[in-house]
Amino acid sequence: MTKNSSRQLIEAAVAERAALENEIASSQKRLAETGARIPEMAAMVDLDDAPAMAELGKLQLEFSILPARIMVKEEALAKADAGILAASEEFVRTVLNPQARAIEARARAKVEAELRQYLESGPDLIRGVEHSKLVRSAVANVMGLEANPHDGPAGYAGRVLAAWQAVEASAGKT
Repeated sequence: MTKNSSRQLIEAAVAERAALENEIASSQKRLAETGARIPEMAAMVDLDDAPAMAELGKLQLEFSILPARIMVKEEALAKADAGILAASEEFVRTVLNPQARAIEARARAKVEAELRQYLESGPDLIRGVEHSKLVRSAVANVMGLEANPHDGPAGYAGRVLAAWQAVEASAGKT
């Protein structure tokens, strides 16, 4: 899988999740509105008014169907979350971290070459390389995999994509 197709897969999964969240919120709002209308209408409906009775029946059907629809959408949302995590982890494992580690290696080599002019091989050189701004910046782009991200799957995907942008930006610096 290419870098762009992997990134697009994550973006599509996040967009699908957002659409599901919107559908769930819309259905929950509709359920609440329908639930509020049923008692009002039932109290005032003329039992001989066929269109009004049909409307009341429609509201009751809708009220009984919407919870099942919401449950199905919530299950789809859980699957979408799993898809986001899987796509993000695949991207981190196969695209982001290999590129970030390559940049890190180039940064270390560049800084070490510069510092060798002033320091002998040994702990001072190693410490100088490790503490250099360029190497620390490159190391920061290497991401760990998270099975249960603190900011949720969509937040994790956002951090993965932001890290990729940082990797692309730092590729030109090394």
